This record gives sequence, C-alpha cells and structure tokens, in this order.
Amino acid sequence: MKKIILSIFALGTLAMNAQDGSFSKGNVALSGEVGNLTTKILDANVSPSMMYFVSDNIALRGGLTFGNSETTVAGVSTSESSNFGVNFGANYYFSKSRFTPFIGASVGFGSGSTKAGSTAPEAKTSNMALNVFPGVNAFLTKRLAMNASFGSLGYTTTTATSTTNVETKTSGFGFNFNLNTVRLGVTWVLN
Repeated sequence: MKKIILSIFALGTLAMNAQDGSFSKGNVALSGEVGNLTTKILDANVSPSMMYFVSDNIALRGGLTFGNSETTVAGVSTSESSNFGVNFGANYYFSKSRFTPFIGASVGFGSGSTKAGSTAPEAKTSNMALNVFPGVNAFLTKRLAMNASFGSLGYTTTTATSTTNVETKTSGFGFNFNLNTVRLGVTWVLN
C-alpha cells in the first residue's frame, strides 16, 4: 500500500510540471479505474467509463464494472467470485487546473456469483448502491490525466441467494474509508 501512496504522490509531482491541462465545457473523456487493489492483480475491479462535461466543473458519467477474485488456501482454490455492474453519476471538480480535487456521486446496479470449488453450485448476489466519494485528478499532458479516488459514503441494498436457494436481503448506510478502497485510473480527453 505504501507503493500505491508513493505512486500517487509521484504522479502529483509530475502533474505540477505538466503542460497546462484542464477540463472544459463540452469535453468528452474516456476513463478507466482499477479498484479493490490487493496483492493479486487478478482480484482487481476494472471500471471503464465515459464522461461528458456540462460545464467546466461538472461531468456526467456512465460506466461498467467488472470484477473477479479467487481465494486460495495452501495453493488450492477454495472459492471464485465474479461480478458485473453498471453505474451512472456525476463529478464536481473544485478548480480548473492541472491538479484538481473532486467529489463524485454515483448510483450503481450489479450482480455477481461465488462458487466454492469447481463442482459446487453458485451463490448469487444482486445489489444497488448510492455512493459519494472524494478524489483527485492530475493532468500529465494536455489530454492525459491520472486520477485517484478514495473510500465512499453511501447506501447499499443487496439480495443474496445461497447455494440452497435461500434468499437474504440486507441494506444499510456505509462509511468506508480504509486503504483497500483506493481506486486508481487514467482519463483521456477526446476533444
């Protein structure tokens, strides 16, 4: 985790020396983030999205989320999980500069499955989440920016169906700002 934090700091330093870059009204940008960063790169969640700037500071966003993880004990896979989701939201950028903090809000819908072994039946989940999260954006060139967001404050409702078809519904508010909530990404401004 220290390497991730040092990388964010290094990118911020590079951004201070980058060509002048910032978002403007009418910009369209493609963005991609990697979250759920653990020691296994294949356990990460990947989130591509597209943004449209309705003003210099406000972007509307739509995207997808893909995830996969595997639990191993003594080198043997004990369970595999996968998920897919869509999300819609907006980001508010606090300034029009190369290094800009932002706050984002999103609503997401997803589903997933967990399998405990290759021949076991699958447990399935579906969820809906409303989240607010802080972040920072740092332009490296006029069109290329790195971004990082951290944690979330939100509401989630989940329906889980066990391998024996027992359905459980849970919901609640969450305040999650631990280090495994760091999401790193890149943004490319198309116009």
